[in-house]
Amino acid sequence: MIFGETKIRVISFLKPGHRTAFLLSLAREGLRDVEWLEYSPDYEIEEELPIVILHLYNDLSQKAGQPIPIFNPNNAEVIDVFLEQYEENNKSGYSIHWTGSGKEIVRAISHCEQKIIQRMPFHNKDVDEEFYLQLNLLGRSRAYTNSMKAIKKVARNNSSVFIRGESGTGKELVARAIHYISDRRGQPFVPINCGAFTDELILSELFGHQKGAFTGASSDRVGLLETADGGTLFLDEVDALSQKAQVSLLRYLQEGEIRPIGSNKVKRVGVRVLSATNKDTQELIDKDLLRQDLMYRLDILNVTMPPLRKRGEDIFLLAQYYLAQLAMEENHPGKYLSGEVLEELRKYPWPGNVRELETTIRRAFLMTDSDYIHNLSYLFPNHRFDDEIELIDEELKSFAVEKTKLIQKFEKDYLHKLLEETGGNISRAATIAKKERRAFSRLMQKHGLDRKSYV
Repeated sequence: MIFGETKIRVISFLKPGHRTAFLLSLAREGLRDVEWLEYSPDYEIEEELPIVILHLYNDLSQKAGQPIPIFNPNNAEVIDVFLEQYEENNKSGYSIHWTGSGKEIVRAISHCEQKIIQRMPFHNKDVDEEFYLQLNLLGRSRAYTNSMKAIKKVARNNSSVFIRGESGTGKELVARAIHYISDRRGQPFVPINCGAFTDELILSELFGHQKGAFTGASSDRVGLLETADGGTLFLDEVDALSQKAQVSLLRYLQEGEIRPIGSNKVKRVGVRVLSATNKDTQELIDKDLLRQDLMYRLDILNVTMPPLRKRGEDIFLLAQYYLAQLAMEENHPGKYLSGEVLEELRKYPWPGNVRELETTIRRAFLMTDSDYIHNLSYLFPNHRFDDEIELIDEELKSFAVEKTKLIQKFEKDYLHKLLEETGGNISRAATIAKKERRAFSRLMQKHGLDRKSYV
C-alpha cells in the first residue's frame, strides 16, 4: 500500500501474525480510518491488538484544515507524519517529521505500540482475565498458557501437587494460585523454604515441639502443618529436607497425623501439601537425596513452569508490564524501550528467568533520565558486549588455525601415500601430483618426509 503521491511503502507492516495492526489514513485520497478498518478484506484485526493509526500531512496547515476522525479506542494511538518541518510546540499527540528514513516511522510505531500495551489490561483469550489480574501470572505464549491451564485443573481437588521449574520462574506464585482458586482459599496458605533450616530446626518448624524437648525449647511451639490445618502448605526446595525429615513428612502424608517433638500425643490435621524444586527429581532420587516413596506422595499431580527463554513474546509483554508498574510507582508519565534494547531482551538467555527480567527493567527505568531506554549497560551491567566481539574474533582465529592444521595433515597424508605408491620415486610422485619436482621436494622437507623410508 502506498501513501498517495509520496510513495511511502508500508506493506511490510501489514504481515499476518504481526502483533500490531496498522490503520492507514490516506488523507490525499480521501479515505477514512474507520472505513479501512471495517472493510479491508486483507487484514483481520483482533480486538486485543494495539492499533497504530498513521496520518500523513504536508504541514500543520493541512492537518488543521481536515476533520479529525471519530475513532479513539483505548487500544489505539495516532502518529501524525509531516513531510515538512513543524514547530515542536505546535504538535499535539505523537508527531514526527518524516525525512525519508524508514527507521523514523519504525521507531514511532514501536513507541506507540509500547504506550498502548502499557495502558491496556492484560488479556489472554485462553485464560480468564481475573486469573491473571488477581494472581499476577502474566503471559500469552503457548508454553505459559498450558501451564496456567494445568494450574486450574490441579486446583480442583485436594491431592498433592509437585511444581517443577528453574529458579525465578514463579513456582511460589503458582503454589499461591493453586491455593487461591481452590476450595481452600479461605484457609491459611503457609510457605516455607526447606533449604533455610538445619535438620533439627526443620522438624520443629514443620511439626512443632513441646517445652524442654531440646536445648533452647523454652516454650511450646505450634508447627507449620498445624498452622496450615484446613489450608495449604508449600514446601519450596523440598529436596533440601534431610532423610529424617523426609521420613517424618512421608508418615504425615500417609497417616494425616503429626506428633510434635517431645510429645507423646498425635494430632490429626488436614493440609494440602504443595512442593517444588528447581532440580532434576529423578537425578536426586538416583543419588539418594530424595526418597522415591516420598515422591510418590508428593508428585500425584504436577505443574511445570517453562523458563523465560522459551516463552517468546512474553518477554516483550512482561517488560511492558513492569515499565507500566514502575511508571505508577514513580509517578512518571512512562518510559519506552529502543529497538536495540528490545532485540537484546529477546536474545538474552535469562538464567534468572522472570525474577531477573523484573530486576533488569527496574534498573534500566531508574537509571535512565530520558523517556527512551537505550543504554544496554543499564540493563546488563555485568555483561560486557566488547567481550562478545573479542570472543567472535577468537572464534574466527580458531577457525583459521584449525583450517591450517587440516591442510597440513592433508598434505602430509597425501605425500606419504604418493611416496608409498611410487616406492620413493620423487619425479614420478611429483608428476602424479602435477607439481614441479623441486616444489614437491620442498613439501617433503616441510613435513619431515625422507624418500629413503619408501625405497
